[in-house]
Amino acid sequence: MATLLIRIQDFCQELIEKFSAVYNLNIEVIDNELRYVAAVGRYSDRINELMPPNGGRLTIKVLSSKEQIYVTDPQTHPICSECYNLINCKDQVEICYPIICKDKSLGVISIASAGQQQAEMIKENYDRLILSVSLMADLIQEHVENYSLYQEFSMQTDMNILCLNAMPDGAMILKNDNRIIQMNLRCEKILGYSIAQIPYLEKINQIKISIQNLQENNRAECYIKIRGKEMILTGQLSLLSGENTSISLFAFGDISVPQDPQYPLFQQETYKFESFIGRNPAFLSALEESKSHSFSGNCILISGEAGVGKARLARTIHHESSRKNNKFIRISGNNDFAEILCRPFGPAASADASEIHCHIYEDAVKGNTIFFDEVGALSHYNQEKLLSLLRNANYMNCKIICSTTCDLKKLVNKGDFIKDLYFALELNTIHLPPLRSRTEDVILLA
Repeated sequence: MATLLIRIQDFCQELIEKFSAVYNLNIEVIDNELRYVAAVGRYSDRINELMPPNGGRLTIKVLSSKEQIYVTDPQTHPICSECYNLINCKDQVEICYPIICKDKSLGVISIASAGQQQAEMIKENYDRLILSVSLMADLIQEHVENYSLYQEFSMQTDMNILCLNAMPDGAMILKNDNRIIQMNLRCEKILGYSIAQIPYLEKINQIKISIQNLQENNRAECYIKIRGKEMILTGQLSLLSGENTSISLFAFGDISVPQDPQYPLFQQETYKFESFIGRNPAFLSALEESKSHSFSGNCILISGEAGVGKARLARTIHHESSRKNNKFIRISGNNDFAEILCRPFGPAASADASEIHCHIYEDAVKGNTIFFDEVGALSHYNQEKLLSLLRNANYMNCKIICSTTCDLKKLVNKGDFIKDLYFALELNTIHLPPLRSRTEDVILLA
């Protein structure tokens, strides 16, 4: 089994290389099994090898005593005198410093001279060198502790998952903001998504969770919506609070689908730009254009094939604008248009009938967003009414959004669409590409 120093071998090697770059010395890190963990200089080719059986007396002594040793003359030092390799030893000065963690010797940092010049440098700078070596030992010890904590945390996480999966019911662990941080396999099967997919669903605003405590034997109901799929989970809620956060374990067995949702979480679909899914450059460009036009009074024309989401984008522009608290009026077809904008009010022959009509006309559109779905299908009469509305849009403080699946320019050339209306609409055109040209988005949507 690998020692702790071997497990953080890369860190040890990087650390002594930085040290050696400053002092240009031979330096090794040796673990408590007398294996070279990291080395710079003379023993760099021995990494992962054991020390020779006839050497390493200083290292063994430091490991057992947990105290540093400073040797200025190996030939006369009592510990070195027991070494079988003393006659061949080229070291003139050597520093051995212990690496200790929780009162256990993990290894030794060794610095030795390769010649007279290095030996003199070590002697002259001993105080500074021993301080640097002690700092290295502290850094290695801290890294070992962090590694051990990480291993313990990973093991605890694995144990938690094993315990969750052993539960016969569905179970999930949530943070205090109702975000899922862990769940068992049964819960994943019920929700239809794995725990690895949850962060992405949160990022694209496609998962919502609301928990209501029933105040009866810790019973609770969890209302959850994932990509339009709604369900009510009933079970036990257990809270575990800490200093800075709290988590809860929700284990459930009863599952139902809300028939008449009474919680605002499911009552109304929210329209946000963040809810649009895609990475296609043309699609993202269309969203950015839509954002820039949300707070302007300009008329917008949304073009694209049937089913690309023109109506949804129009509603999103409304809900993301300053008019979000006002009405969004959708007009599709000539009859609806005539009913809202052209219905006669009062006696047709009345002298002030047109005045009455104008007041109600203004009340219908003032401050609101009017969405004309499929503007290319409007009759010539209603095209004129729309052009009149566009010219007075600023006066009546209304936002006009139109959509089309047709090529309006071709309709103009054929005489089926008013040229002035076309010029008014084309100024701010947003084109939504079809999914077949957004191949990179298919997987995201799937």
